[in-house]
Amino acid sequence: MARIKRKLTFVCTAVLVLLTLWHFWYHNNARLASVDQKHAAVQDKSTKRLPGNREKVVPDASTSALPRPHARPSLTLKTLPTGEPTIAVPRIQHAFVNEGHLGKGIREARLTAVKEAFLHSWFGYKSRAWLKDEVAPVTGGWSNTFGGWAATLIDSLDTLYIMGFIDEFEAAVQAVDKIDFDTPFSLPINVFETTIRYLGGLLGAYDISGGEYPVLLRKAREVGEVRCISRPEIKRSWNHTLSLVRCYMQRSILLTVCLSLDGLKSALKSRPATH
Repeated sequence: MARIKRKLTFVCTAVLVLLTLWHFWYHNNARLASVDQKHAAVQDKSTKRLPGNREKVVPDASTSALPRPHARPSLTLKTLPTGEPTIAVPRIQHAFVNEGHLGKGIREARLTAVKEAFLHSWFGYKSRAWLKDEVAPVTGGWSNTFGGWAATLIDSLDTLYIMGFIDEFEAAVQAVDKIDFDTPFSLPINVFETTIRYLGGLLGAYDISGGEYPVLLRKAREVGEVRCISRPEIKRSWNHTLSLVRCYMQRSILLTVCLSLDGLKSALKSRPATH
């Protein structure tokens, strides 16, 4: 009796498995057939027979990228103005007025709060991630995400000078002189970030300080010459993310910027002093 029960259990289990497999196979085929029918319907709408039983695909008007006629085309086009402007350009700068004793106190309190917030961040970077790209605000660690050339330091140069922290600015300038732009921390290097952060940061600091720190212009020239791209061993590593064409295009752009550095230096020397 026990033997017969085992056989019946085995047969029932096998039948159940077969029915389950058939169920999934049947519904899957039905779904695929439905998809094929929809695809064939779309093909019938988007194709047209040509002589010789050839088919020509006709783009659907709802998805075509071709320009479409405007429903209400403009009959007249305004031309660009010529000659001298007849309307004065409005002032966009804020018109400062006498703020009074109370207004001055509020403004200076806000100014002090902003400076304190900046110094908090600056000293945190200086103590935890000096000459690194970024400081981790939670763990206190650091990371080099932009080539390892002290991105935060160079980003902060113009702010240090504008806020009047000249001692910190000069200490940062001395640190910039030690950065070796020929040797990146890691590859690949983001050419865009290198341009706006390093080249832009150095030129901005050189400009805002009146050209009194030639090391900034010299280091900007190092970045602009893109020496790392011209080195064969690094160029081959860049090929994983940048084609040679893009490398040469970026290099041409940066070298063009460098050619204007001499003109910028001359302009800064001849610029009248401002306060």
